[in-house]
Amino acid sequence: MPASTAEAPSYEVYTDGSYLNGKVTYAFIILHNGESVHEAGGIVPPSFAHSRQVGGEIYAVLEAVEWFEANDVDCASVHYDFENLALWVQGRYKANTEISRTLVDRVRRSPVNLLWRKVRAHTGVHWNERVDQLAKHAAQNPPKGDSPSPAPSPSQGEGRGKVTSSPSLSEAGHFGRGGDERAGVGSPLIDELESIVEPFQAAVAAAAIDTRYVGILNNMYARLEVLDPDGKRVALFDLYNTAKKRLNPVVSPAESPASARMIELWHRFRSTYRR
Repeated sequence: MPASTAEAPSYEVYTDGSYLNGKVTYAFIILHNGESVHEAGGIVPPSFAHSRQVGGEIYAVLEAVEWFEANDVDCASVHYDFENLALWVQGRYKANTEISRTLVDRVRRSPVNLLWRKVRAHTGVHWNERVDQLAKHAAQNPPKGDSPSPAPSPSQGEGRGKVTSSPSLSEAGHFGRGGDERAGVGSPLIDELESIVEPFQAAVAAAAIDTRYVGILNNMYARLEVLDPDGKRVALFDLYNTAKKRLNPVVSPAESPASARMIELWHRFRSTYRR
C-alpha cells in the first residue's frame, strides 16, 4: 500500500531495469539504516521484457516487495528512476497494461507501506549508480540457461500507463472520418504509438532527462513535456503516428538544446527498437 507517513523509514530499496545485449534485466538493493543488507538482480520473465527498462524496474519493485514481506518490514522508501511507477500506484496515471496493473495491484495489496522517492538517473547518487551497475552486470553475466529477452516490436510491446488527462490537454476519443488521417482509439496506429512511448520515455530517463507524459492528443500523436531539474517545462516532444506521418517526431521550440537532445535520443532509440 502507498505510505502516508512523512517519517523516513529505516529500510530503503533502490531499483533499476536495464536493456543490454538483447536482454532485459532488473536489480534492487535493500538498505537498512543506510547499509546494504540484500542485493539481487537477473533476467526478467518474458512478460516483462517487452517494455525493456520499464519492465525491468517494475519487476525489481515486485521482488523488493516480496523481500520486505518475507522479512516483516512494515515500511520502506523506494528510490526509483522511472517517474511513472509512483504515478501508477498513486492513481495519477491510469495503469492500462498488464505489467503496470500487476505493479499497482501488488503494491496496494501488500501490508508494506511504501514511500516513493524519485531519483534522476546518472546524477552521482551512490546507491542509484550501484543498482544501475547490478542491472547491467545481470545482462552481461546471465545465469546459465537464461536466454536473451527478445527485442519486441512496438505492436507487441507493453504500452505505457496513460495519463488521465483533462479535455483541455487531450482530445483522445475523436475518431477519424472520411479524409481525416486521425487513427482513432484502438487502431493499429494508436496501439503502435502507445506501445513505443513508455520504453522511449525510459530511454530518455536513462539519459538523465526528466519528462512528463501528457497523453495521446487528437488521436494523432503522443506528447512528452521535457523538464529541467526543477520540474519546469523547457520543450515539447510530439510523436506523430498517422498514415502520412509514421512515428514522426516534432519538437518545440525547434532550435532549443533540449529539443535537439530529444531528437538525438529518439533516433538512437529507433535504431535499436525494431519492428
